[in-house]
Amino acid sequence: MDTRAHNEYTPDDPIVIVEVKKLRLSARNRLVGTIESVEKGIITAKVKIRVTEPSVITAVITKESVEDMELKQGDRVEAIVKSTSVMIAKE
Repeated sequence: MDTRAHNEYTPDDPIVIVEVKKLRLSARNRLVGTIESVEKGIITAKVKIRVTEPSVITAVITKESVEDMELKQGDRVEAIVKSTSVMIAKE
């Protein structure tokens, strides 16, 4: 069993990107919005998403995920809220 805290990652940890034609998830707390900004760090990236109503959600995800999904300002995405984090989905 892995005893590391959920935010302790190493460069050898696997990153899984799943491409899905129709996004079907059990999570129902999804917010559709437009990327307002992308700030890439060495390992993680901060993605700000403007959702309906003048609100902004910020997701901190891996830089690799930002690059694999080709996320950029103006993209239409969904913020999928999980109890410990915010994930991003893009068709």
